Amino acid sequence: MSDPIKPSLALDWQTAWRLVRGIARRLFRIKALWLVGAGILGVYILGSSCSTYVPPNMIGIRQVYFGSGAGIKPESYGPGLHFIVGGIERLHLFPRDLQIINFSDSSSEQSSLQARQSDSIKIQTSDGYNVQLDVSIIYRIKDPYHVFTEAGPGRAFEDRLVVPRADRLLPKTLGGANGRRFRQDPNRIRQARAAASTRDPRVRP
Repeated sequence: MSDPIKPSLALDWQTAWRLVRGIARRLFRIKALWLVGAGILGVYILGSSCSTYVPPNMIGIRQVYFGSGAGIKPESYGPGLHFIVGGIERLHLFPRDLQIINFSDSSSEQSSLQARQSDSIKIQTSDGYNVQLDVSIIYRIKDPYHVFTEAGPGRAFEDRLVVPRADRLLPKTLGGANGRRFRQDPNRIRQARAAASTRDPRVRP
């Protein structure tokens, strides 16, 4: 005669907790495991504090805060992981792809892209008319070291370099156009091309 079948009880929470606690105690007693874990954690912290990742569409400029070589270095750092001493050095990132600034007062004329928005350009034509221009300026940063020393870190170059020079340059070059025939004035077209091909050494086409 076969033995009677005994029903198995479901594992309750107390039994599960005792099982997990027993496994944890055994792991805590293994010194090699602690050494490996501490080593992995140390490598991770050291790598995070002494390296900076530059994305594919960015370029970095190194700034040293302390020591005899303190200052902004002219060398640029391309995409990839770079060794930087945490607390002493820092990589400032600048975009290397095309940037857009839209000058317009109308929301319908503003780009849906992640572009900087600014007020429209106000000019006075040769016959005394005041004209507002909706203009989009497309540019890229060629020399991040020069931009950093001129405007500072981050996107300060938009407010300190691009926008002020566009406000000064466009009214100067387009102000001689005729207001009554502004859209078809050949002189306006020539002056617009002259503005696009400016030889300002700080704003090159």
